[in-house]
Amino acid sequence: CADLAALLFAPLAAGTPLARQEEPKSERVVVSRDRHGPLIMQLAPLGVAPTTPLLILLHESRSSRGEYQPALPRLHELGYVTLNVDLSSGYECREVKNQTARKAAEAGRSPTYLDSQRDIEDAVLWARANKAHGKLVLVGSGYSGSLALLYAAEHPDLVDGVAAFSPGEFFVPLGKPATWVKDGARTLAAPVWITSARAEEKDW
Repeated sequence: CADLAALLFAPLAAGTPLARQEEPKSERVVVSRDRHGPLIMQLAPLGVAPTTPLLILLHESRSSRGEYQPALPRLHELGYVTLNVDLSSGYECREVKNQTARKAAEAGRSPTYLDSQRDIEDAVLWARANKAHGKLVLVGSGYSGSLALLYAAEHPDLVDGVAAFSPGEFFVPLGKPATWVKDGARTLAAPVWITSARAEEKDW
C-alpha cells in the first residue's frame, strides 16, 4: 500500500522518526452488525479522558488499518485518541490484513466502496456512544476521504472536522453522478484539510 499516512501527517512529525515512538496499549473493537457483518477497529490509547480529541482513521482502497501504523505513535504523543478502522472495502497493508473485509468474504459478500459509508457511520456512532465526548475528526485517504467529506456534511452534529488525502469522484462505476462528492460536500461547514501528491495537481 502507498505510504499515504506518512504524507498526511508529515507536518506533525517535526523531524521525529514516527516508527521509533513506543506504542501505548490498544483495544480491538468489534461492532456486530446483522446484514453487513462485523466492523473491526483498533482503539488506542486506553484509559484517557473521554474529552480527549479522537481521530477516526479510514484507509484507502485495497488497504487496511495498517496504513496508519507509522503515524500512530506521533498522533498519540500529540494527545489524540485514534480509532483505526478496517473498512469493508480493502485487503492488506504492511502485513496487516483487513479483518472486516475478510469477514465479509467469508460470508460470501463482495463489498464495494459504497459499503464503507455504513462503516463510517457505525464507527462514528460507536465512538460517540463509547469514547468521543470531545472533538471527533474523520481522516481518510482516496475513496474514504471522499466518503468522510460526505458524512461530515450530512452529520455536522457528530463530526467536528475532516482531513482528506486525495479525495475524488471514485463512484461513477457504482452508479453515482460524476459530481456526487462535490455536490454532497457543498454544505460542509466543519473545518477541512485536503491535500494530495504533487503528481495529482492536474486533478485539483
